[in-house]
Amino acid sequence: MTGGGGWNAGSTQPTITTFANKAIGENTGLVGVFPYACDNCTASVAPPICTTPPVGAPNPPQPQAQPICNVQRDASTAGGTVAIVFTGFVS
Repeated sequence: MTGGGGWNAGSTQPTITTFANKAIGENTGLVGVFPYACDNCTASVAPPICTTPPVGAPNPPQPQAQPICNVQRDASTAGGTVAIVFTGFVS
């Protein structure tokens, strides 16, 4: 994310320049990522039921301790570039 103003994930993460997910069981604690089976950043309220969870999926779900899933910026800020890079499948 470059140009157009600063990005944040709440008051605990005021300056975000990049974020990425990892393997399915390693997403807790990552900025900008909802952990497996979490439909709320800090909880698993009513996600769709998966009868056969993926290999490595945490059971029970492990939500974020802080609300850091939504990366955002002030609505008055415009412009800039957000690059999405697919680096391959993670197993």
